[in-house]
Amino acid sequence: MLGMSFPGLLSCAYTVSAIFEGACHPIGKLASVSAVDKALSQWQKIDAQANVQPGDVVFWQPRKSLLLHRLCGAHWHVGIATGNNETVDNDWWTGKPELHRMTRLCVSFPWARRPPD
Repeated sequence: MLGMSFPGLLSCAYTVSAIFEGACHPIGKLASVSAVDKALSQWQKIDAQANVQPGDVVFWQPRKSLLLHRLCGAHWHVGIATGNNETVDNDWWTGKPELHRMTRLCVSFPWARRPPD
C-alpha cells in the first residue's frame, strides 16, 4: 500500500535527519520523531505556531478526535519550516519530501525547535 511502509508514514524523522545531514549539521539517521526532538532538546522550544520561523523544526501530534484517529492513524510527525506557514516534510502517501501547509487535518502543532543563533 502506497505510503504505508518505509519510506512512508514512519520516515518523516529520517527525512529531517537527511536534511540536517545535507546542511552539514548531522544529527544521525533517526527513525522516530521523539529521537529528533531529543537530538534537538537544547534548542529553544517554540510553543505557538504563529511564532514559527523558517528553519525551525516543527512537530505535530495526532489530533484527539476519535474519527480523525481512525481516518488518519495516530502518528507524530516532524518537518522543517520554510516560511509563509509552510514546511518541507515527508508526505505520508508518496513517501517523498514535499512542501505542505503547517496546519493539518490529522495532526496538530504542539511545538517547534529553533536552532541556536
